[in-house]
Amino acid sequence: MAEELGIASESMRRWIRQHEVDEGEREGLTTDEREELSRLRRENKILRQEREFLKKAAVSSTGQRNGLRQCSSRGAIRERLAGSRV
Repeated sequence: MAEELGIASESMRRWIRQHEVDEGEREGLTTDEREELSRLRRENKILRQEREFLKKAAVSSTGQRNGLRQCSSRGAIRERLAGSRV
């Protein structure tokens, strides 16, 4: 039958096995469960990337707060504010 359809026989076997799982005739993950697992893995990957990004941003932000650069800009802002009042 696979030849008549122009597909590989192994593909046909996999489709039949998956259909049997979906119908409860065979053990394994159903199509819906596979889709959910795939979606959750993608979501988990995105969340890990976002967490890493936020960690790097926090370290960068902390480094700048404690650095001379920000202290000098605070001083410059104070001088400007003091100069504008006079």
